[in-house]
Amino acid sequence: MPKGGRRRINDRATLTGILFVLKTKILWEYLPREPGCGSGMTCSRRLHECIKAGDWQRIHEAFFDNCASTTRSCGIELALTLPVYPPLRVASIGS
Repeated sequence: MPKGGRRRINDRATLTGILFVLKTKILWEYLPREPGCGSGMTCSRRLHECIKAGDWQRIHEAFFDNCASTTRSCGIELALTLPVYPPLRVASIGS
């Protein structure tokens, strides 16, 4: 952590924010701060990192494998099957 910098919000909390934005289709800047998942910018940046590293596909597969092994609906299936909204320009990250 850089001296004087903020502590990194944990991954579970940012995943909550990412799924909230994808499910509700709100813009990143309108993500409410109450859930404790960080700002919309933080969640957007983490999603970009996750996609670029290939982790988003692994999260997606693990989630659906887990849902398939149970008889109940997981409730956020739609958010994970929708295209990422708003559209991401992964190639431009870090440029």
